[in-house]
Formats: sequence, structure tokens, C-alpha cells
Amino acid sequence: MRQRRKDDATVDAQFSPSSSPARNQDDTKVGKTSGANATSVYKDKAQTASLLKARCLKDFLARACFVGIFVTENMLHSTYFELEVDTMVHPALAPLPREAAVALHLVLIVFGFCGAIFVLLSSFDTAGRTALTKGTSMMLVFMGIITWTWWINRHGTPYWQLDPYPFWDIHCSAEKKNRTVHILKNISIIGALTIFQQMAKYEQDAQPAKPSFFEGLITALRPWTFTSTLAPQLVGLAVLRCMLKLELPGYRVTLALLFSLVAVQATANLVNSWRDFVKGVDTKESAGDRTLVDNLVSIQTLQVLIVLSLTCWLSFFFWSVIATDFSPVVLG
Repeated sequence: MRQRRKDDATVDAQFSPSSSPARNQDDTKVGKTSGANATSVYKDKAQTASLLKARCLKDFLARACFVGIFVTENMLHSTYFELEVDTMVHPALAPLPREAAVALHLVLIVFGFCGAIFVLLSSFDTAGRTALTKGTSMMLVFMGIITWTWWINRHGTPYWQLDPYPFWDIHCSAEKKNRTVHILKNISIIGALTIFQQMAKYEQDAQPAKPSFFEGLITALRPWTFTSTLAPQLVGLAVLRCMLKLELPGYRVTLALLFSLVAVQATANLVNSWRDFVKGVDTKESAGDRTLVDNLVSIQTLQVLIVLSLTCWLSFFFWSVIATDFSPVVLG
């Protein structure tokens, strides 16, 4: 009887699933496969999910509140454009001519609005990486200009010439204390913008992912190239006014001309991307322009954008020509 029980135990041990070497190897393989699949899933999620994406209404409202001051401030700058140029910007830029103040104040408004829009666009997944990087860059330019023209060299009087006392001294003037508060506030905003910009860059390096549709639009339009069109035009307007003594047709028409030139630049960017891709100049291996080769935007979408930007240019241009009774300055 004892011998029979011993033999039964030996047989059970041999055919036991838990003790079978083959079964153990299979279990090990299954466990490794499951772990690899789980790791792959988490890795894919890490690559596609952006920390910059707005996941709820609170996230989007936080961005809106952050850029709200920039939008409000630039609306006021646009409303009181000439007054601010004469009383704030021009004295701060002396001895440069008034036209330089007009150009700088216009750049400030454009960068402030565009930067705020880009920060709002950063709510949309990986679009946030490009939008936040470019938007914060524009807003940093805005903050630098406004800090100098409004607080450091306010009304043409430099901060360091107000009085000989440091701002924490009881004898320091109220004007100097007020300027100090605003300068320190602007420095803190510049620091926050820099942090956001670096976060976007670090995430792009650590978690590369396919760009979203919004990032494709930004890449296709390339708004950071607009300054190369606006700068020569603003210099040309300054030469017409200062050196040739020609009266400009007015700020509304001048702004319309500038917007039309921005539309021209956008059209040129889009057409360049389209034609280089069609002709085979841009390939996945060698293209500097990744708009179409990486399928950020479809060819049909790119063609629609070309038509829209070209229509904007023609509309602004013909309106400015008709509004000035075919002024030779406008036509030139």
C-alpha cells in the first residue's frame, strides 16, 4: 500500500501543470509577451499624449486668463494708437523719428495678438509644442518692447535718472517705485513665458510624436517669416514720410497694405511647399519643409489655404487702392 501511494505521488508530480518544465516555459513566454505589450502600450501613450494638451475646460480657461491681459492690452493699444505713439513710444525712442515709433508700436501689437492666439492653440495636443514655442517667443518680444517704452524709458526719462535713491529707500519718489513694481512684474512674466517655452522644447525632445493638424497649419503658413515682409515695408514707409516728405494715406489704409503683404507672404510659403513637393524637390530624407512630406497637411487643404490667402491679399490691396483714389504711393 505504501509503495502504491508513493508511485501515485510520483505520477501526479510528473503530470502536474505547475511542475511541468514545458508549461513553465510557456508561462514565462506569455508573461514576457504581456509585459512587452503593456510596455508598448504605455510607450505609445507617452509618445502621443502631450502634457500641454488641454484635458478639461479648466486647462483652456487657465490659458485664456493668462493671455487675457495681453489681448486686452493690445486692444487698448490699437484704440489709442496715435496717442500712445506720440506720448509714450516716440519719446522713449528719441532721437529716432516718429515713423520708427509707429513701426515698433505696430510690431508690438501684432506680436502681442499673435502670441496670445498661439498660446490658446497650444491647448490642442502636439500643436502645443510649436504653438507654445512660437507664441511665447512673440510674447517675449512684446514684453521686452513694452518694458522699455513704458517703464524703463517712460516719456523719454530713463529709470536711473529719476532720483539717486534705491526703490526700497523711504526717500525714493513715487514715480520710481511705481516703475519698479511694473518692471519687476514684467520680469516675472518673462520668466513664466520662458518656463513654458522650455517645457515645450523639452517635451518635444523627450517624447517625439506625430504633429497634429493645427501644428501642420502653423508649419504650412510659417507666420514667423512674416517679419521679413513687414520690416522692409515699414522701412519704406518711413523713408517716404521722412526723407521724401510724402504724406501717407492714413493708418487704416497703411495697415490694410501691411495685411495684404502678410497675405502675400503666406501665399508664397504655401505655393513654395506645394510646388516643391509636386516636383519632387522635397523628400522625406532631404526636405527642410516638412508640411507635405510628413503629411502634416493634405494637398487639398494646402490648395484651399492658397486660395484663401490669395483672396485676402487681393481684397486688402484693391480696397486700399480704391479707398485712396488710385494713389501712386499705394500703387508703388
